[in-house]
Amino acid sequence: MLLLGCSGLPVETVPNPRSIEHPSEATVAAVDAVLQAIDDQYPRSRPLSEETRRRIREIADDHPKLVRQILDTLDVAAPADGARLVRAVGALGADAAEAVPKLMELRFGGGELAAVAAAALADMGPPAVRAYSEKVRHGGPREAAASAAALASPQLLPYSGEAGPVLRERMTQQEDVDDLLEWARYAAAVSSSPERFRGEYRDISPMSDKAPAAVNEIYAEFRQSREAQAVLSSIRTAADSEDINIAFKAVQLLPLFGVPAEQAVPSAVQLYARAAREDELGLGAVGFFQFFAAYGRAAVPPLITLATSGDDALVRKVAVGFLALRDPMGENRSALSPEVVPTLIKVLMNDRNADVRGAAISALSAIWPSTDLTIDALQQASVNDDSVEVRAKAKAALKRIADAAQE
Repeated sequence: MLLLGCSGLPVETVPNPRSIEHPSEATVAAVDAVLQAIDDQYPRSRPLSEETRRRIREIADDHPKLVRQILDTLDVAAPADGARLVRAVGALGADAAEAVPKLMELRFGGGELAAVAAAALADMGPPAVRAYSEKVRHGGPREAAASAAALASPQLLPYSGEAGPVLRERMTQQEDVDDLLEWARYAAAVSSSPERFRGEYRDISPMSDKAPAAVNEIYAEFRQSREAQAVLSSIRTAADSEDINIAFKAVQLLPLFGVPAEQAVPSAVQLYARAAREDELGLGAVGFFQFFAAYGRAAVPPLITLATSGDDALVRKVAVGFLALRDPMGENRSALSPEVVPTLIKVLMNDRNADVRGAAISALSAIWPSTDLTIDALQQASVNDDSVEVRAKAKAALKRIADAAQE
């Protein structure tokens, strides 16, 4: 338990005692009860459970000065107790707004409580948003960037729309391209936050007809802002960067900036092919799902063009794969665009590269339910294709389709 010097123990046992007014025994008991509530949760390293949070709120209801006493206690508490008390303050959320200045001090002080203070602030909602916004406006580069990341975090994003203008302004001040891309991502997210969490957007499948319109409305304020227009040219240039990590970050921002699909999709496909060729896909590939989801049906025409033309077989292969891109709900582009399956069949029958034809087989077999056209094309390929590998792949696809039909 916490040693405050007034709980029956000598003052000498208190680390670094200060000239604070000694709390009443009732307040000491309340602080100890908070610590006990956290101790009772096992393991203590996990986020506080709803039951623990409820117990802490009940203690605070019975002791209106609890937050102030916890703040005074932090200066003399052992690190382990201090961490638990900071977590308790976070459990009180916006009701503990008076703690925000102290939590910000701990967050950016570089001490042992920095991480737990950041977690507590994430639970505070609007009071934390206002504090972080001030850091964005007036803080140094490191503090401002960390504050922007916090404002764009899932916990604070529903409340952080008011911080959009200050993030966009700070975005325009970035001279390093990598910093610019990070700030652009934060600014776009925060500027969109009020609309993003409206009920009509939460249940929209990323591949549905409604998704691109939702993206357009969610990011409308950001796209139309003076600041976004000012950095758009730099974002486009970064999408063609020789540094593949910078290019990945920039390409994934293009739909948020409103770059039309016919311009953005070729950049994305060519970048993906380049990364695959250089074995540099890594985690950057994850963002391509969100990229294509943002464009929806609008991505299909440029993908078809890329899949059926050009001299780069790897670009054609990548475009074929994206035509069959599937979202977590199991929907794919064929549900939106009936021209997808005929295009994939055309590639299977006519492309001069066996790898591209094989990719078309994979794409066709990923689109369910299979059409008669698909089955006919696979049967022809299983017999007539010049490549042994393509013939074998077509036969395997037909077997999977037949097995699935019997289930």
